[in-house]
Amino acid sequence: MTTLKDIAAKLGVGVSTVSYVMRGKGEEHHISKTLVERIRATAELMHYRPNVAAQNMRLGRFGNVALVLGARWGIGHLPADLLTVIGDQVEAHDLRLLINRFEDQQLTDQDFVPRILRELSSDGLLIAYNEQVPTQMIALIKRFQLPAIWIDAGLPQDCVNVDDLGAGRLAAEHLLTLGHRRIAYSHFDWPVAVTRGGHHSVADRRRGCEDTVRAAGLVPLEGALRTDAADRTALIAAARRCLAGPDRPTAVVCYGGDDGEAFFAAAHLLGLRVPQDLSLVVVSDRQRPILDRLWTTVCIPLRELGTQAVTMLSERIAAPQHPLAARSFPHHVMPGTTTAPPTSNPLPSPPSSTTRR
Repeated sequence: MTTLKDIAAKLGVGVSTVSYVMRGKGEEHHISKTLVERIRATAELMHYRPNVAAQNMRLGRFGNVALVLGARWGIGHLPADLLTVIGDQVEAHDLRLLINRFEDQQLTDQDFVPRILRELSSDGLLIAYNEQVPTQMIALIKRFQLPAIWIDAGLPQDCVNVDDLGAGRLAAEHLLTLGHRRIAYSHFDWPVAVTRGGHHSVADRRRGCEDTVRAAGLVPLEGALRTDAADRTALIAAARRCLAGPDRPTAVVCYGGDDGEAFFAAAHLLGLRVPQDLSLVVVSDRQRPILDRLWTTVCIPLRELGTQAVTMLSERIAAPQHPLAARSFPHHVMPGTTTAPPTSNPLPSPPSSTTRR
């Protein structure tokens, strides 16, 4: 492998001169343009490649960041689009991304956590462990001042979050603006998820929706919040029960795509048209089609989340002793063809001040 010393010997100049040129500091050290061009041309002819590992060792850095995922099923899932954004941003910061899974026993081990950066050959951690987070894990990362940023874990420091309370509010406001007054919120797994200490979005989206409906002087209806099983047939049956009564909702805000698809199927089975008889809104990472329609979607801000996670981690690597206040990002509504004004017995619209903030 060609070294700076080999290039210097070939040209009869000092190694430091070659080093300055290869680091782009020739002008700063008053090296002539002619010599700069000769050094670069010689380096190319000799197939010189910088030894990045050696450079990082001199700087006390690895040049890598690690994305840490929990090993338990369902913990630390990242949408593909978010992973792409993180990868692009890491590359833009001239770093490399490593992806690792760990068991809870490791992430709560006071002997393992202090050496995790060395074990991973990484300068900092992006932690995609946002549900049922062990408190010991959080405490150890703080105690040893590891440069780490949590992704959507709902923490007040060193974390990038999405505003799920706002997501529920935006969905309800969209339906209120269309004229709906019988609005339900649905998340089939809601009681189980809350009991097991699930992701903060489980409670936040519901509260954002129902508080907004109440602020409009209305009573939020209960959607399909409970099922005995998680299979598709059970979900559709629960949605069908919700829609079968005489006082059924004219619109449903759905926690996610599974809830929305179940309500779409249940509406079809009951002879209800979407969106003429039933409007449906889902919260999702992107707007998707369903049959010949396009979901009205409250979109999760994945690009902002990924971009800021890497930016904040770079700041923490530069100053590991100084934690950062969490940053939160709002969703946005992408209107589709699953929502429309109600077709039967519309009530007067509430004052605009109660449906918008």
